[in-house]
Amino acid sequence: MSGFEVQLDDLAAAAATLRGSLEVVGGWNARSGELSAMAGRAGHRAVVDAIRQFCDEWGYGFGHLAGDIEGIAGALEQAGQIYGATDRQIADAAGGGS
Repeated sequence: MSGFEVQLDDLAAAAATLRGSLEVVGGWNARSGELSAMAGRAGHRAVVDAIRQFCDEWGYGFGHLAGDIEGIAGALEQAGQIYGATDRQIADAAGGGS
């Protein structure tokens, strides 16, 4: 044996933690509209433009980050499913399955 071991629960927990971080992205998206609206009341055109540009750029970045998080979480879940299914198939083939 190579000593290689996969903890399926740890893969699932990592994926769940990543998906939980998407709440931060959702929170930013919900609040950035409010911040942008408040910027309009700042009075100085340069301040208004800077705040709105900040919101746009962070929204763009968070959009990419959310996509990456979804991809990584999905890959971890899929790896867990494949490892679990492979373990069951090996156990069944060896006569140790339930």
